[in-house]
Amino acid sequence: MQCQSVWSNNDLEKIEALIFAIEVRDAYTQGHSRRVACYGGHLAAWMGMHEPFIAQTYRAGMVHDLGKVGIPDDILLKSGRLSANEYDLIKLHSTLSAKIIEKLGGLNDLLPAVRHHHEHYDGSGYPDGLIGEEIPLMARIITIADTFDALTTRRIYRSAMSMEQSIAIMDQEIERGKYDPHLYALFRAHIQELGIFDQTHLSQFAYPELEAKRNSFHFKDPLTDLLNKNALLNHLRQSANRRESGVLIEINLKRFSHFNRDHGLEAGDTLLMATAEQLRIALQCGNDFESPLPHRLYLYRGYADRFYLFCIGCNAKGTYAHIKETIGRFELPHGIQPYCKVLLDAAKIPTNIDHAIGYLL
Repeated sequence: MQCQSVWSNNDLEKIEALIFAIEVRDAYTQGHSRRVACYGGHLAAWMGMHEPFIAQTYRAGMVHDLGKVGIPDDILLKSGRLSANEYDLIKLHSTLSAKIIEKLGGLNDLLPAVRHHHEHYDGSGYPDGLIGEEIPLMARIITIADTFDALTTRRIYRSAMSMEQSIAIMDQEIERGKYDPHLYALFRAHIQELGIFDQTHLSQFAYPELEAKRNSFHFKDPLTDLLNKNALLNHLRQSANRRESGVLIEINLKRFSHFNRDHGLEAGDTLLMATAEQLRIALQCGNDFESPLPHRLYLYRGYADRFYLFCIGCNAKGTYAHIKETIGRFELPHGIQPYCKVLLDAAKIPTNIDHAIGYLL
């Protein structure tokens, strides 16, 4: 099967424009619709389905996520675990996708597959909790293709997984009843020969400058230009997933609130910027949100006068002594004294890091 357009040029232009509207919001899912279309088309071909069904499956894969255009950025781009309310909102994207397709006209044959591509074989999926073969065949195909591509591509909260890691997770999910067992067995038997599609192979909309500005907006502190608490939590999650060791140290400015009171908030902001710059230069910290972390030491700005240092693969005793000595040499206004304390010293960053450390930040 060739991964190529199965639409007329006019229809393709409409679909490409809609897919662009989704992918331009989130570079981590760029090319996702095309890859899901290809994986789904291949699975339909491995089933021995006729060409019109294969082409229809490809179309369904292309448009399955159009409804994400209606999901707020704060949820769509969130790097951590979704709350129950946030998850309820993101679950609406499959029904929104179906409504968009319905309004496009001429694509109604795709509605069942798009609406139900998050149904689970055991009935635990959404939006309608369909069970087994109540779920349209094409939707059951797209579910498998969608999950595989999500696992094997980079996300804001983790790196891309290997073929072996992805299959191991899907094996667990088939045991829990997520997929049609016959379709999954067929997919598993052929996917290693097909391989993982390159993340950029099918993507035509790359805007790195937009993504850089978006990352700056979501993950940088506007006052100091340091990484913020969202970036810190995301880096901690990445290290937890890689089972890395690490030390997290908090730095505060003693009597900072008094300085603000006596000299004003503008002077306080100037002091924070100066402190951030001294920390950045003295410790040579990384300041790039992207994963994997190229430096071993990262600096973040928290609330008010709080700064955080995250050191991957370090020991607390040596790191704490080095930082205490370094900040002791800073040039700061009279009465302002930096001090630090260890918040986390872990041989392996715990996988429940949000609960273990999030409340302290």
